[in-house]
Amino acid sequence: METEQTMIRVIRRIYVLWRIYVLGLMILICLNCTGCVSMLRYDGLYEGRVIDAASGNPIEGAVAHGTWSRIHVTPGGQSTEYLDSYEVLTDKDGNFRIPGKGLLILSNIDVISLTIFKAGYEQWEPHTWHGLRKWNYDDSLT
Repeated sequence: METEQTMIRVIRRIYVLWRIYVLGLMILICLNCTGCVSMLRYDGLYEGRVIDAASGNPIEGAVAHGTWSRIHVTPGGQSTEYLDSYEVLTDKDGNFRIPGKGLLILSNIDVISLTIFKAGYEQWEPHTWHGLRKWNYDDSLT
């Protein structure tokens, strides 16, 4: 009789743990589906080259400014709050490097928003980084 009661207690504990596990998994899935949490993402090194659109020459001393925000989902919609920023100047070849946040697990950090500017040039508007794309000089002529 005592062995049966022990078995029943063990089965109940397993059942409770299973329910907690399933509930936790459902919460993670819901958070991921609402867009406020990335399950797994690597926010890596951001590299680029700033060039003059008219001449194709590199621009030295341009400011590359990256900003990260946290995403919050509320009943009224999505909102963001400032998290961090990093600013660098381009080198003589127009190159810049901004370190990322690394491996992000269950994170609500949005992708970097990048702004590039230099006096005497038009500002490159804030842009969500989607990786490098080879720019075709002829694209600016159309």
